Amino acid sequence: MRHERDFYPTPQSIIDCVLFHVKLREDATVWEPCAGDGRFSTALEQSGYSVISHDIVVGSYDKIFDDIDEGHDFFDWREAQAPIIVTNPPFRHIRRFIDHAFAIGVEQMVLITPERLWACQKGYEQWQRHRPSRFANLTFREDYLQKGGSPDRSLAISVWDKPCSETTLYEVWQKLEKEIEYAPERTPPVSHYQDMIPCDFCGAMIRGEVMDDHVRCEVCRAVLV
Repeated sequence: MRHERDFYPTPQSIIDCVLFHVKLREDATVWEPCAGDGRFSTALEQSGYSVISHDIVVGSYDKIFDDIDEGHDFFDWREAQAPIIVTNPPFRHIRRFIDHAFAIGVEQMVLITPERLWACQKGYEQWQRHRPSRFANLTFREDYLQKGGSPDRSLAISVWDKPCSETTLYEVWQKLEKEIEYAPERTPPVSHYQDMIPCDFCGAMIRGEVMDDHVRCEVCRAVLV
């Protein structure tokens, strides 16, 4: 039996994995339109981002994040409340969610999705409209449906740097060995550039942006150790 309105709180291990691999610009304002009990909003705020949080349900969840504006159906919005969405949407409406988000002006988006989101005819058709910049499978499962016992659902992450990308970087993400210790203040890394090198992920020849102890590809934004 499905929970009312598909309320399945996102496991902290998946939130940590998303925020470890996806770095938004430091002055980003993020919209969390399916905030639920607020655990994603909390992690985003503690990562240093400004967060606008909404949820359709009024007063039904034990909140861990107080600043959630309740009673808002995502599909009633006619204008994006921020240019970036990061959320775990209700899977029964996920295709409609993706189309509506970009129709109302969302520019970038990070969604937790089913692992087979794109592996069907409807998925292929939506891929043509809104191809993600990155798609990541997770090597681990959590008791996402809260059934107890062995987890039975694999999840994935879709990342859009724009509403429809020319190419998609495929990734596989492992569970972090340690939980992220979120801090509200982040010091911008010192960066400089080095000589031309090949990117191990996309193959492009790049100068490589050296940020503290790692190099980031200027084309696909992958981190090269």
